[in-house]
Amino acid sequence: MPHHTLHLHHMRIIKSEIQEVYLNLLIQSFAFSLITIFIPIYLLKLGYSINQALIFVMFEIGTLSFFSPFSAMLAKKYGFKHIILYRVPLLIVYFGGLYALNYARIPLYPLAVTGGIAGSIYWVSLHSLFAKHSDKLHRGAQAGKMISIPNIAALFGPSIGGIIAIGLGFRVLIAAAMLLLIASTIPLFFTSDMKPHVVHFSLSDVFAKKRLKFLLAFASQGTMAIAGTVIWPIFVYFTLNDVASVGFMTSMMTVGIILFTLYVGRISDRTSRFALMKIGGILMALTFFLRIYATDITRVFAVSFFAGMFTVLIDLPILAVFYDIANRENLTETVVLREIGLGIGRVCSILVVLWVLNKFAVGFSLGGIASLAFSLF
Repeated sequence: MPHHTLHLHHMRIIKSEIQEVYLNLLIQSFAFSLITIFIPIYLLKLGYSINQALIFVMFEIGTLSFFSPFSAMLAKKYGFKHIILYRVPLLIVYFGGLYALNYARIPLYPLAVTGGIAGSIYWVSLHSLFAKHSDKLHRGAQAGKMISIPNIAALFGPSIGGIIAIGLGFRVLIAAAMLLLIASTIPLFFTSDMKPHVVHFSLSDVFAKKRLKFLLAFASQGTMAIAGTVIWPIFVYFTLNDVASVGFMTSMMTVGIILFTLYVGRISDRTSRFALMKIGGILMALTFFLRIYATDITRVFAVSFFAGMFTVLIDLPILAVFYDIANRENLTETVVLREIGLGIGRVCSILVVLWVLNKFAVGFSLGGIASLAFSLF
């Protein structure tokens, strides 16, 4: 078989396998969107304090990030699809434990660690695969697809999750999410496994001086994520006293993301990605500083919608830049750098919020300051 024919055949196989990963990502994103945004609220309704709910989140996302070097090695040894299958028992323990909290005060923080490990071994493999197989000339558009697919899947998830939580209870919601996550593995059985391009790496090289700028960028992203996806939903829940409104608010944010993502993905291949991040940093900072004044449902939905739009100006260009760097340098070190950077921002921002009385004002201010960091890029 001629070389170019072999190459085309190889590319068709990769395309087919990546499409299966997209389908897995689609189903999984919907499942997680049903429940994830409500987990801190679920803990609050069970009688845990805000600090306990935040520490739970901190343990989970901290584990997700700092377990990433081990996740890279597991992906290299077992392959991406096997990793997804192996994490299913971890997810069952995680969601089963959350379900059981209704009946017994089982250890809370080891449960969070279990969820963090399950997330880590998935996302490190996924980003390694996309960094390896994405096309340099169209990386912005492909990064847009990477962002838009989960958000399209999650468009109605939070609203449906809120309605289920009110109508049928959190136990039914947790069970539904767990069953969907198990079902998301089915598309992966149709072709052979894929192993991400994981090469030898060292943590000292991960934190090399030339990478510190990007470590700061990812840490800023992590801080924004905590302010936008943890502090903001809790604030909305206390302000409006309505679980369903939290779901609808998240769906409004997702609408903004979807409407803007594909457009920004295309123009990011033709314009400066750093210029887009500067604009996005200023606009996102405004949405964070305004959130403390969002005291009715109209303002909550408006802020959520615009925050969804403006966050794309940061998240999409930096994801495309991340894939560029990963292809140009040591892929594994870059993926681990991203995960650890996100973890530093997430954990540090929660630690600050834990120690202050006005958690919402401080949390939103941290998100705004982190956003402004992108205007300095």
